[in-house]
Amino acid sequence: MSTVEHSAVDKARNYFELFRLPLSFDVNVDDLAVRYRKLQQQFHPDRMSAGSDTERRIAAQLSADINAGFKVLSDPVNRAGLLLECSGCDLRQLEREPVSEVFLYQQIDLRERLQSLADGDRMAYQQVASETTELFDLYSASFRDSYKQGDLKQAGDAWVHLLYINKLRSEVERDRNSH
Repeated sequence: MSTVEHSAVDKARNYFELFRLPLSFDVNVDDLAVRYRKLQQQFHPDRMSAGSDTERRIAAQLSADINAGFKVLSDPVNRAGLLLECSGCDLRQLEREPVSEVFLYQQIDLRERLQSLADGDRMAYQQVASETTELFDLYSASFRDSYKQGDLKQAGDAWVHLLYINKLRSEVERDRNSH
């Protein structure tokens, strides 16, 4: 592993260690939020306003790490990516791996249906949103199970699918807010 790869793995482990969480896909987001608030209270830069320049810089960096860690760990797709990095997987390489034609056609179909929805067609919108959520849950479960079993190839495939689905989820949410 290169120094850059070690750095990514160390940062991933540090996020889990920083929040005193095990390396696991399953994270209780409410518990994570409580831990986040406690860490922010303990290490907020304002607490070091009377400290030396070095202490203020360290507090600012630690606060930034806490914020970044919370953002990453609270998002299941980013958390899955970190777990893969911790296991030595190259995420850029995984993203270059092809996905099945069936999956791609499914994504195209859902996007086309989303784009063709007429204003006020709540039933059709709900159907697309529901199918997208089901796919996200399916591939989240696939990642969770594969990762727990140490099947990094399958976990990596599930993560790549989650990337596609997560983008679609964002589009669904954006459309929900625009109608």
